[in-house]
Amino acid sequence: MVVVGKPFAEILRIAADLDFSLIVMGIRGRHDGGIEEILFGSTAEKVLRAARIPVLCVPPETNAGAKQ
Repeated sequence: MVVVGKPFAEILRIAADLDFSLIVMGIRGRHDGGIEEILFGSTAEKVLRAARIPVLCVPPETNAGAKQ
């Protein structure tokens, strides 16, 4: 599906139109602060704040726990 518009608004519209029960979004950003620092100004933050259904924000994979 390809849509035109503001990403956060289109995500919310499609979730409502298709009766989603969960929105899953990837996030990226600095990891030296709190969640606000990671999400501030992003599409994920706007969706998280405006959604009427649960939103799961998934950070990027890191090698922090990888065996060497």
